[in-house]
Amino acid sequence: GANLSYADLSSADLRWSYVVGANLNKADLIGAYLSGAYLIGAIGLTDEQMTSAWSLEGATIPNGQKYEERLKSKGRGSERPAALRNPALR
Repeated sequence: GANLSYADLSSADLRWSYVVGANLNKADLIGAYLSGAYLIGAIGLTDEQMTSAWSLEGATIPNGQKYEERLKSKGRGSERPAALRNPALR
């Protein structure tokens, strides 16, 4: 996979992309559009990075689970990053 560690992907449109096995360690995903993205085997992708993205609806996360299933398993509903909920944090 591609080495995207420390990449500035903020507000990037990565909908329906295949980011299989990519290194996303410390990548900036704030406001990124990842709806439907296929992130199987992505390295270094944290919960914090995922919740900072604008949308992960229908995305497959590194463990093969759909993002919505992960939220349900953690007892949380749809989340929006703090920076997008609060304009003062932008």
